[in-house]
Amino acid sequence: MSSILFIRPQQFPPRQVDWVLYNTASKTSAEQGSIEVTQTEENTSFSALSSLASQAMTILFVPGHQVRWFKQALPSKQRALVNSLPFMIEEQISTPIEQIHVAPGEYKDGAITGLAIEHCVLQSWIDWLTEHAITPSIITADFELLSSTQDGETAIPVGDHVLLHTADIHASVSPATYQALAARFASTTLAEPLSPQAFLTHGAAHFSLKQLPINLLCNQYQSQHAAKKWLSTFKLPLIATAALLLISFIGLIVDNLQMQRQIDQLDTAMKGIYQTSFPDARRITNPVSQMRGALKQLSQGGDGALFIEWLAMAAPHLKQDGVSVQNLRFSQSPDLLRLQLQAKDYATIEQINSAITQAGLTADLGTLTRSQDGVSGLLTIRAQ
Repeated sequence: MSSILFIRPQQFPPRQVDWVLYNTASKTSAEQGSIEVTQTEENTSFSALSSLASQAMTILFVPGHQVRWFKQALPSKQRALVNSLPFMIEEQISTPIEQIHVAPGEYKDGAITGLAIEHCVLQSWIDWLTEHAITPSIITADFELLSSTQDGETAIPVGDHVLLHTADIHASVSPATYQALAARFASTTLAEPLSPQAFLTHGAAHFSLKQLPINLLCNQYQSQHAAKKWLSTFKLPLIATAALLLISFIGLIVDNLQMQRQIDQLDTAMKGIYQTSFPDARRITNPVSQMRGALKQLSQGGDGALFIEWLAMAAPHLKQDGVSVQNLRFSQSPDLLRLQLQAKDYATIEQINSAITQAGLTADLGTLTRSQDGVSGLLTIRAQ
């Protein structure tokens, strides 16, 4: 497209909307105007603007006081770091970060610039454009137009705001705020005031496609037009990605089969542990449920309650890396709890024996043997 349509409402909801249609080939303003929004004339006025927008690249400049410009130090422009920008600028904004949309800009000299706007505010502008059948390519702040129109540090009174463009601040502030911070802007040139229409016309004349402003239409707000262009550009990579996803899906099926095999092995192991712990059991259908039932009976039945008590006292000392209970058996007359332990070294099992003894239990440690899997031994807890 050889034309760019610049649209700048002065507030929301818009009561006055200035616009300029700029021809990039002839470098002249082909058309321009200002719409006074009224309920009776709104539809007619915007239908003409919508017609112009359908034939040109459209840029919406929202009021700068609704947008926060920032400059954040960043070691690189890696995706993970850029995605973390909302958390990095959290102290600079007064709104919860989950309510803020962040659009990254240029990365230069170890720092990245960007714009932050509330989701609800940006969505309101998108809804307003949709209502009037206008599809923008870019939505940005009105002070971003100064990046193309001015060199150095500049402040321009436009309407009832002062637009600022310095090395560290891009903003739209009230005249009172500007005066209160005048000392901070001592090196800033205060330009002659411009009407909103004159500012937009001047900005359009100096606009450069080689230096586009930061676009708020990114991530979930990316325009439909940009999405279609992206789809066309990356058609072949998408096909390749689909093929990779198919391969990944096949791999997932294989992993699922392996996991089922592991579950079956675990079920067999649990049945073995239950059978070893309760050798009188005749039929094992649900080892977990049966184990709970057996433990409950033990806890309610005479000396069998010792099993639960001893196990509860010993368990905290068994929760160490590399320590596993290979087998356990509880017997009565006399009351004995035998734990077949396996650990990575002799010292670990001896430490467990010492800790259980210090906890108030009487424990004996049998002969320790070393194997390829580590060190194993029998720990017996008995009544005092």
